[in-house]
Amino acid sequence: MNDSITPEHQEFANEALEILKTLDEIMSDLEKQVDNAALEVYSGSIEQLRKAAVLSGAEKTANYCKLCHFISDHASKQKDQKLVELSVSILFDAHFLIKEMIAAYTGGQGEVVEQINIDTFAKRMNWL
Repeated sequence: MNDSITPEHQEFANEALEILKTLDEIMSDLEKQVDNAALEVYSGSIEQLRKAAVLSGAEKTANYCKLCHFISDHASKQKDQKLVELSVSILFDAHFLIKEMIAAYTGGQGEVVEQINIDTFAKRMNWL
């Protein structure tokens, strides 16, 4: 247990790390082959992480999870493969941001957003 965060927040950190393992596996699969079914699974798992973040008071993390849920859910229903691939690229950036936020959180730094470089993510959002 990290002594720099409260026991309540440690519970969220532990749950978040477990969910991230699943999400990382899905992202690894998506890197090999874009698949709408995998996007649906990602959507459900990121929603689970969002709910845990909300319950723990990690609102910034919950907001990024909501964005990932929105992207993955809508991409999973698309037939246009190029749009799905673009959505997955954006999802990779957003997923990276969430991992950085969780790492900072579990390291006792709280919800860190300002120090995370979001330039690539912002560029892809502009493309979309």
